[in-house]
Amino acid sequence: MDTLEMSTSMPITTLADFLHYLGTGEDPNGLISAQITAEMNFPHTSFTVRGKADFDRLRDDVSDHPWVLRAEPAVPTPDGFYVVVEYDAGHGGDDQTFRTLNVVTVTDDQIVRVQHWCTGAQL
Repeated sequence: MDTLEMSTSMPITTLADFLHYLGTGEDPNGLISAQITAEMNFPHTSFTVRGKADFDRLRDDVSDHPWVLRAEPAVPTPDGFYVVVEYDAGHGGDDQTFRTLNVVTVTDDQIVRVQHWCTGAQL
């Protein structure tokens, strides 16, 4: 991830913190709401995760090490932003590449909702 771009009045740190959370699972500034709703969409399955603890567990299940992220410039929406992120993650040194679209809703300086569409592992 070389540079972050977002042309909106929302602080760039919101995008940076979101990407940092995705990549590492760390949320040092408390950006992820304890009551977050994450609507997850993958090939052949969709489900909803409610609450940060469950979102943390799901994120951690993807990889046993930090993800390598490549984010496209984020596009502002009236209540947040969307961003396309390609990332490498995996277990035991067997990384795979995924491509995602994330629609992020921010309320009172916290991410309260994520809508996530993932291609699944790229071959």
